[in-house]
Parts: sequence; C-alpha cells; structure tokens
Amino acid sequence: MIIKFVYILATVALGLVYLFLVIAAFSDSAASGLFMLIIGPVLLLIYLAFIRMTLEIYLAVVRMSEDIHQRLPR
Repeated sequence: MIIKFVYILATVALGLVYLFLVIAAFSDSAASGLFMLIIGPVLLLIYLAFIRMTLEIYLAVVRMSEDIHQRLPR
C-alpha cells in the first residue's frame, strides 16, 4: 500500500518537474523548448521505470525478511 502511494507521489513530482523544465526551456529559446517536449517524455518514462524497479526491490527485500523471520526457530 505504501508502494502505491510512493509511486503516485513520484509520478506527480516528476510530472511537475517536467512541466517546469518545459516552461523554463521555452523561456530560454524555442529550440530548447521543442527539444524538451520531444526528449522529456522519454526521460520521464525512464525515471519512472527506475523508480518502479527500486520500489519493487524494496518490497522484495521486506517480503524476504518477513519470510525469514517466520522460518526462524522460536
């Protein structure tokens, strides 16, 4: 449940950062703005994939830890 919340939070944050970067690029020049419009979504998807993989690794570690604690003799 926390993983979903963190992923949604990261998606919203990356979306806001992308919007800010597009506005900043267009204020610099039209060419850099167009470049950011083309390259930005690709980079956004790559960052989201890395965040998702990292969160999945954290979840796997927590599940392994819970499984190990259940298997330990009491």
